[in-house]
Parts: sequence; structure tokens; C-alpha cells
Amino acid sequence: MKIQPIGHFLKTLRAERKKTLEFVARRIGATSSYISQLENGGRNPSDSSILDILTKAYEIENASAENLLRSWRIKQYSSKEMLDMEEGAQKTLLPFHSQINESIDATPANEMRSFYLDPAMKISDYFLWEMNDNSMEPLIPQGTLLLLSKDVSEVPYHGIVLTKIGGNLTTRYYEKQPDRTKLLAGNSNFPVFFGQNIPLYGHVIQMLVNI
Repeated sequence: MKIQPIGHFLKTLRAERKKTLEFVARRIGATSSYISQLENGGRNPSDSSILDILTKAYEIENASAENLLRSWRIKQYSSKEMLDMEEGAQKTLLPFHSQINESIDATPANEMRSFYLDPAMKISDYFLWEMNDNSMEPLIPQGTLLLLSKDVSEVPYHGIVLTKIGGNLTTRYYEKQPDRTKLLAGNSNFPVFFGQNIPLYGHVIQMLVNI
């Protein structure tokens, strides 16, 4: 399943609400050209900018806007098709879940063959991680199961990674830049981290959520 960029999401929403570029621009105090660039990929808006459009231009309540954006981001950053955690899938997955301890050991996801993993890698190269209160990433729902690859050398240009910040394991959106790594959170109030040697313990290849 090919996930469309965030601009496509904004353009589709505007069409569904039958609003003009001028209307959206006026509601957020911007220009029509700016909105057009957002919708057509000319700009990469921050989550706070997107939430501003959702709440001010379309009068979507804050909580609903965050849920809408959260759902989109999960689809956008997951490299494989998002699966709903239906009862059958839940029974299959939960017995193989293991929280990661401080030494970053994890029980191998021994029964993950059904997820069409890289045939060149061993099943033990993957592990499951459950989002919890310490994740510091509220745009990914608590209880979401993440399937991660330990092979961080294959982290794509952008995605979601498991890292450690301030001594705590946490997830962050990851952007690979020419001379450094950029880590940012869906919550714009969290700080952005830059560095060349940021520890990465795995990158998300699939999310299993119930939204």
C-alpha cells in the first residue's frame, strides 16, 4: 500500500470540506500560495502547522485533530501496510511480546514469519516493542505494538526509531541528513535532537494498532 504524502491529506480534506485555498489561508492568516505549496509538496509542514489548519480552518476540536493527524502519521511513517489488531492477530502476537530492558535485549519475535520479513535476515533480528507511558510520543497510541528490525544500518531516510534520550528508551521520528541525524517528536513541545552518534536500537518496519 503506497502512503500518500501529508500534502495529499490536506488537499483531500479541503476537497471533502468544499473549501477554497483562499478560505483556508484566510482562516490561518497565511497566503493561498503557502497553502498550495503545503498541498503540493513544496513545503514540509510541522505537525503544529497541520494542527493549526485542522483546528482553525476546519474547526476540528483539538483532540479530534490530534487523532486524525496521529492516524495519518502512523500510516505515513510505517514502511509496510498498517494492520488492525483484530482478535485473531492479537492472540498470535501477544505471547511473543517482550519489553526491552536496559541492556536492549529482547525476546526474538520467533513467530513473525507471517509478516513477510526480509528473507536475508534471521527471525531473531526482529523484536516487538509496546508503546507505554514512558515513550514520550503521544501521537502513537499507548499499547501500540511496534515490530522493529535490529539492523539499524538499514534505517531509511526517514522513519520511526527506538533510541535513548536522557537515559530513557523512547521513539522518535528520524531524519537522515548529510552530516547529522535529526530526531523529532510528533509533539512539537518536545525538543529536537541533532547528532552524529545518536544511539539507535531498532527501526520500525510495521505497526499493529487499534485506532
